[in-house]
Amino acid sequence: PDLIYLLSDGEFSPEVVNEITRRNQRLDGFGDPRRVSVIHTIDYGAVDKNSALRELARLNGGKYLPHQ
Repeated sequence: PDLIYLLSDGEFSPEVVNEITRRNQRLDGFGDPRRVSVIHTIDYGAVDKNSALRELARLNGGKYLPHQ
């Protein structure tokens, strides 16, 4: 997909963020990694646990929306 919305409480390790970001890349015709999908994240958990979601959105061209 071109665009992904991820709704989560954000309780996962930094290794998960790195793995999702790695799998979200494909090599272009010049052998350079390019993003496949933009990943927006929506946090429905506690505000102090949102760093994984914030980082996932940042690394994948998306926006982070905190819990209100």
